[in-house]
Amino acid sequence: MPDNDLLHRFLFDECDIRGEVVSLGDSYREVMNNNPYPAGVRELLGECLTAAALLSKHPQVQRYDQPAGPGRRSGQHGDGRV
Repeated sequence: MPDNDLLHRFLFDECDIRGEVVSLGDSYREVMNNNPYPAGVRELLGECLTAAALLSKHPQVQRYDQPAGPGRRSGQHGDGRV
């Protein structure tokens, strides 16, 4: 069976819109088949796996405790509470 995990970037030049599509088929199934989590935990874990896939492909991800280098943007949205 081919790997059906997918991370695809897209860009609409005329509309100044860009984004990414993530599909975690095999990875998600493998994690869930090996661990009998309750439904709520499975949903949150799926969201965390998706976020990790998105963040792993962004070269501009920066730790907040490090200053921004030349030509980089740095910022935090919201009030910082989690």
